Amino acid sequence: VDTLAELTSTVNEVVADAIQVITDYATEVANAPAPTLDTYKDANIANVDSNEDVATINSYLNADNVDPSTATEVANIVSAANKVEALATDDNATPVTKEEYTTLGMPVDTDEKANLLNDVIKAKESADVDSFTELKTLADAANLVQEAAEGINVDDTQLLNALTTLGVEGVDANNIAEIEAKLNNANPNTVDTLAELTSTVNEVVADALQV
Repeated sequence: VDTLAELTSTVNEVVADAIQVITDYATEVANAPAPTLDTYKDANIANVDSNEDVATINSYLNADNVDPSTATEVANIVSAANKVEALATDDNATPVTKEEYTTLGMPVDTDEKANLLNDVIKAKESADVDSFTELKTLADAANLVQEAAEGINVDDTQLLNALTTLGVEGVDANNIAEIEAKLNNANPNTVDTLAELTSTVNEVVADALQV
């Protein structure tokens, strides 16, 4: 390697090989090794600075519906994952968009679902949302609640578990049917925060006390 062109070619090969390792892992190529911190550095993927970051990003890459094929797509996953953790750390951090949640493999296809999930994440610690599985649990719960608000009939037990997962108090087997009915008659944008969900539950509890 004694010319600039040869040096550039060598560097480009290193970058391309590292990106290939990442995308092979994401697409579950047989025997593909998990990317390491050095892999991300060689691939010039920014903001993957520790083994903890690697574990977080790899958890998303390992998901069935997250299959980046380019460096840009990998970088978008890193950016979205970092925004999720930032929101758990700082309530004033930039909200995560529905497109960014989709990039992470989350069932978040409306602004209301994104708003609710963002609000839930604000009540969490960074360590509570630093993996695909942890975030997916919250996203599934937010999705189910929003489906109920869209007028879709959902399973009472699943709705109870979803509301509990989101941190809504006052929900139990005795009032979940009334809560679902209340949600069915709501609009998604009137129950896309924890405060609004809690208010809805409190209304049901108060009505029950008056009977």
